[in-house]
Formats: sequence, structure tokens, C-alpha cells
Amino acid sequence: MRTRLNFTNLPSSEALARSIDTELHDLEHFAPHKHIDAAKVQLRIVNSRQHPGPDLHECSIELNVGHASGGKRVFIKKTKDNMYKAIASAFDAAQRILRERLSYKKRRAHRQRNVDPFDGNE
Repeated sequence: MRTRLNFTNLPSSEALARSIDTELHDLEHFAPHKHIDAAKVQLRIVNSRQHPGPDLHECSIELNVGHASGGKRVFIKKTKDNMYKAIASAFDAAQRILRERLSYKKRRAHRQRNVDPFDGNE
């Protein structure tokens, strides 16, 4: 899987990079049947003169799931008061989305395999 990590409005951090690598590794093991081609992760601190107050930490994830020709893109953005909480929340949402997509595909395949014997086609 190709991975790109961007830091915006904060210095690069080896600890945050390791945390992202761990979460991506867990995501790959959670859904090995889903081929994640690429992942882009952007970490940033949102604070400006227009928004005074404590810093907000934002984690944005873009996953290319499936084969390159027929794949889907999954976008997730989570904002929390702590960067590690934002990362964990974003990757939890990614697992939930992949789980829902998998269950939908399993239900659809099951319906296609199992033909109702009482459908009137005899």
C-alpha cells in the first residue's frame, strides 16, 4: 500500500508517523479481503484568529479501496482536542465503513446465490 502523510500547521513528528503506521497496519489486517491501494493521511492543527480558543486537531484520511480500475475512494475527517484521539477516531470510522461495505456485499451475494423456491418460476 502506498502511503502519504502530510503535516499541516505542525512540525513533523516521528511518534505521530508511527501511530499512523500502526493504525494503517491494523486496518489492513482488519480487512485483508479489501485491497487498499493507497492511503493519504493529513494531520493538521486548526487554529486561527477567526477561531480563538484551544487548538483543534484534525485527521483526514483518503483511502483508495479495491482495484485501481473499479475501486472506491473513502474520505474521513475527524476533529478532536487531541491529535491521538483524532487519529483513533478517524481509523475507527474507516473500519466501520469497511465493515458496512463488506456486509452489504455479503448480503447481496447471498441473495444472488439463494433463489427463493416459492418465487413462482417452476
